[in-house]
Amino acid sequence: MKEGFTNQNGMWRNLEVFNKRLVDSKNWNIYTIAGGIGSLNNSFPNNPLVPNGVNIPESIWQVNLLLKPGQDLVDITADTTVIGVVLPNDPARQSGSWVQHTKSNWIH
Repeated sequence: MKEGFTNQNGMWRNLEVFNKRLVDSKNWNIYTIAGGIGSLNNSFPNNPLVPNGVNIPESIWQVNLLLKPGQDLVDITADTTVIGVVLPNDPARQSGSWVQHTKSNWIH
């Protein structure tokens, strides 16, 4: 999945830094899955990745399952903290913090 430069240095990176801090400072375990939605390939016909079958997604998403120290996958309940975000993969549509794009039970 090709993510935009802004995501590598903006909201996406800030979310990954947040996750890393939970792991490093609080010893939490985080299980993450991520992917893309839609396609921007028609917007970038001259991009060398497009003819090679690489999709440039319109949005990128990430779901993080947060487990406190001592918890494992068997401890997952409806109350387990989940952070889900859908971020635009277009610098013109990005502003603010990843927190504004949450789709989760995490209270911020």
